[in-house]
Amino acid sequence: MVLFVFMQMWRWSSSGRVCSGDFLDEKFPKASDYPEYLIVEGRFLKAVIITIYCIIILSCITVVSLVVVFGKKAEGSDSQLDLLVSRPRGMSQAMTPAYETQIAKQSSNRDSNLIKE
Repeated sequence: MVLFVFMQMWRWSSSGRVCSGDFLDEKFPKASDYPEYLIVEGRFLKAVIITIYCIIILSCITVVSLVVVFGKKAEGSDSQLDLLVSRPRGMSQAMTPAYETQIAKQSSNRDSNLIKE
């Protein structure tokens, strides 16, 4: 990390830009035409810095998208968890929704039988 910071300081400082040939009149100078400049090295450092920043940005985008995707899955599983944790009156253990519907059917059958009698 320290080397990355120093690499940026060296490359983007005024002396680093001069040594890399950024102020030459030509748009893409050849290194063989200017042996006193470090044109190839300057381009390499520039490419490395840009590549590292692209990797950091893509990593952040990936982490954010994973958080969004898994966050939505967790929201969906919370509603199922609430059904599992909900307890009917008088029950000390949590029941799954399938058992709750069976108990509700039995109690409604009992109620209907009581009404008929």
